[in-house]
Amino acid sequence: PVATVASVLGLLGIVFGVLAYTPNNSNPGMYIASTVVATSVLLYFTHPGKLVSHVLCSRPLINTGLASYSIYLWHQPVFVFARIRFGEAVNHTFFSWVLILLVVFLGWLTWKFVEQPFRGSGLLSRHQVFSVATGLTICSLVVGLAGHFSNAILPPKNLELSQRLEQAVGLSQDCDGRVGVSDCQTHQ
Repeated sequence: PVATVASVLGLLGIVFGVLAYTPNNSNPGMYIASTVVATSVLLYFTHPGKLVSHVLCSRPLINTGLASYSIYLWHQPVFVFARIRFGEAVNHTFFSWVLILLVVFLGWLTWKFVEQPFRGSGLLSRHQVFSVATGLTICSLVVGLAGHFSNAILPPKNLELSQRLEQAVGLSQDCDGRVGVSDCQTHQ
């Protein structure tokens, strides 16, 4: 009974830490610390076959966990492009929930049709995947270094702007907040 009560309290502590935190909290460390302690209690006291174990091993939570990385990858571009397209409307609660549902749906599609086929298909062996990744990394490194050391391969997009910026003066901390001082202005 003690383990069951402790694991339930740990789970409730995690839920509290997530729901109670707002951007207006002056000390988010308290919420983070309480969530870490609650997670530790949950991990220590939860045992197979007990109430919290059944809840955490339920199919909806397992599926959420399986798709969580894909959901994580989708959330940033969806919210960024929505903010670019719709501005402050993204902050409206209803709009945010629509975007969250879209992110979950896209994450599920990615998990189902991108991750799953690669996991069980045997399309590429582990050795082949690492060989291809190593080759692509080396190619990227070579192209990056070549571009860094030779402007002939990858010339600057705006050579005139680069030359004008080289002449800029007054970009030091001494000029911070000072306007109208000739040494703290950029020149053409």
